[in-house]
Amino acid sequence: MVTKNTANNANNANNALNILPEAANTAVDNDEKYLSFALVLAITIMGNLVKLIGTDGFVLYTYTLQDTATARAVFNELARRLKNFNRQEEVYTTDYLTFRMKYIYGVTLFEHDGKSILSLFDKKGYPVLSESGEPGSLDDMYLDIQARLHGGYASKKFLHLHEHCLLSAHVTPSVEKTQRGILIKAGRNLVSFIHADDESRKTDIFKSVVNVIKS
Repeated sequence: MVTKNTANNANNANNALNILPEAANTAVDNDEKYLSFALVLAITIMGNLVKLIGTDGFVLYTYTLQDTATARAVFNELARRLKNFNRQEEVYTTDYLTFRMKYIYGVTLFEHDGKSILSLFDKKGYPVLSESGEPGSLDDMYLDIQARLHGGYASKKFLHLHEHCLLSAHVTPSVEKTQRGILIKAGRNLVSFIHADDESRKTDIFKSVVNVIKS
């Protein structure tokens, strides 16, 4: 029996195929732009927008769809094609984000304004991708990405700088004390902040992070 939801899903999938290029190795092919998946780091979805992110962290192209259901179908199809295009790579997928792991050189998790924010960094220490959610909702995702980076990318020499910060030594992190806590940076880019008002605790955290960097 074909239910209404099944029919709608099939219709959305067909719409997605009509919108996307016929060639499965092509991310965009229309009157505005031509783009191969070779240049795509990630795909994100927000509402009726599906964005293709380049390996430099900038938006390469945005598909603006008629509704969220079609956007979801387009996102799912693009994510599938990205995986198929990069069969020799690890491609990580969540409900709202899919990305190529080989371009990731760090992951952090912190809370700000009542939200959890997970950030992913490139080899220059720039935050190229992020995902936000309710406090605690991204803990499992952080631990999973951390474990994958630690386990499969030894050449990047990942440093576990603190509980919620994993960064490649190739990024050349720095650490400094501030009045409110500890800053971890890559060049001028903020990577992580550890809040600490107590001077003794602040000193302990600072020494701990420095020791990891020196190791």
